[in-house]
Amino acid sequence: MPRFDETTIEPEKIMGFVKNAVKIVLVLIVALAAFDSFFTVKETQRAVLTQFGRFVEMRGPGWNWRLPFIQGAVKYPINLQAFVEEKVNTYTVDNQELDAVFTVNYRNPASNVENTFKTFPDLEARLKTLAVDRFKAEVGRVNVTEIAQKRGGTRDKIMRVMKKDAHDLFGVEVTDFQITNIDYNKTFRDANNAASVAKAKVEQAEQEKRQASIDAERTKIRASGEANAVEEKARGDANGRLLNAEAEAKAIRLKGEAEADAIRAQATALAQNQQLVELRKAEKWNGALPSSMLSNVMPFMNVDQQIKR
Repeated sequence: MPRFDETTIEPEKIMGFVKNAVKIVLVLIVALAAFDSFFTVKETQRAVLTQFGRFVEMRGPGWNWRLPFIQGAVKYPINLQAFVEEKVNTYTVDNQELDAVFTVNYRNPASNVENTFKTFPDLEARLKTLAVDRFKAEVGRVNVTEIAQKRGGTRDKIMRVMKKDAHDLFGVEVTDFQITNIDYNKTFRDANNAASVAKAKVEQAEQEKRQASIDAERTKIRASGEANAVEEKARGDANGRLLNAEAEAKAIRLKGEAEADAIRAQATALAQNQQLVELRKAEKWNGALPSSMLSNVMPFMNVDQQIKR
């Protein structure tokens, strides 16, 4: 059986192996170059084309091409961006310490991207530094109670300063600034809590005073109403009794007048007709004669006269 000598390798095989390896490397390089030659830019972005780190030109949205391994592309957002600064420690004009959290919204216009690339590659870091500085400067001018009670006014002042300085320094548009939280030191919180308790007690006392006044007024009105009702009832009863008395007196007077008129009428009739007396006697007579009569007593009725008639 023939021995295989490992030290002897045919040159043709070596050359074939090298050629294959070179082909593979070339294919990989071409594929990598082709892959690296194209890049996309979104509508909300702009790209800076660079060559060995230097600015070449601006590129817009869509597919873009570059020289592989020579040119690069740096993308910048041009839509609304935001950052949050937490635990920003500062002091008010009355030497009250506080920690704040605020949010900044900003937009870097497409026309400013080239300037950003050339001058402010660390744009957001610079904006954060600017925001912290302007926040501390404005808070240092006001009393702590102004921040606590008029947070909106303090925010608006910082917003105006930030908007102007960010545009003048970096060409950036600041669209909003919000103080999302303020954490006061313990001394101020304790004093504020004590003041709140005192204010609540005063308001409660005032409320109780107002309620007592309302209750007293209601009692007064109720008593006055009851007194008026009693007075009106008494007046009504008196008027009723007076009316009854007047009615009774009038009835008696009318009855007396009627009786008097009747008597006068009868008297007039009797005076004018004597026969009416005899008629009344006859009407009252039951037809019986007296059981005994005195000779000198005249009958109660003149019978003869009646018979003659």
